Amino acid sequence: MNRHELERWLVNRNREYSQTGIPHIRRPWDAMRDLSIQSGSSISLGSPICDQVFSWFEKNSPPGSHDIGTVYEGAFFLDSAFWQVRVGLLIGAAQIDPLGSLPTMPHMLKHQLATSKAAYHEYIGYWCDCWDFIYGFEALAQSEGTDDRFWKLVKAGYDELRGAVSLLLSQRTNLKSILSFRLATEIFLKAALVREASCSDKDLLRIGHSIAQAAEACRPYLDETFLVELIGTASHFPSMSSRYESEDRDPALVWKANVQAHRAAAEIMRKYTASNVRAQLERKLALLPDSTWLS
Repeated sequence: MNRHELERWLVNRNREYSQTGIPHIRRPWDAMRDLSIQSGSSISLGSPICDQVFSWFEKNSPPGSHDIGTVYEGAFFLDSAFWQVRVGLLIGAAQIDPLGSLPTMPHMLKHQLATSKAAYHEYIGYWCDCWDFIYGFEALAQSEGTDDRFWKLVKAGYDELRGAVSLLLSQRTNLKSILSFRLATEIFLKAALVREASCSDKDLLRIGHSIAQAAEACRPYLDETFLVELIGTASHFPSMSSRYESEDRDPALVWKANVQAHRAAAEIMRKYTASNVRAQLERKLALLPDSTWLS
């Protein structure tokens, strides 16, 4: 389908969306899904076709109807504090600016981040995981035929992650969020086992709350490098019984749990959807400082 054919297709499809009362904000997403079904192939975020679809709806909808603002928030740890990582929507030729996703971080600290290879490497990895998680989640939410048990676990993991981040970004940072990050990690691993190995509830109960055991069981299905790292650091997560304790939490360990939970969530989305900003944006990110981590 060339550019002109796609435009005619969008005109006709938008007319159908109008007749059925589909809200403007949903139309580009529904169009992406319908076009993917019709063509028999997935359409990646950031691809030229995706850009044309979103740009067309932006031009042919009431002003502001696609201005959805922040679709997800992460929390990046730097200089003994957690900073909001704002995930918005990329449309058309929008400039990719990872540092622009830190709206509350002072300019001096952003400069420090941008000029520290290790810190920037860590931030970019986390930033990509936030993007892939939320866009993959939205894609799964709109897909047809998603296994009910798998989807329920993914939705539960989503709720735990959002709740945990909210605790970190609250006026008084609540470090007990590490428990929610721990639970989210466990849930996403078990979601993969349900999807790939058809694990029953009894099977999941046998694994219990052991993140290392769940990660070991996922070895045939998820990224090996991530799982090896997760198994090696699983002891950093508190036990589930500690939710009844009032002990102080080390912010550095909370950050590690935050990273691992978002990585687990992103790995699930990369496997089951086309959401993979790390791969799709490699060329654009190469223009940014210290982006050699992509190689």
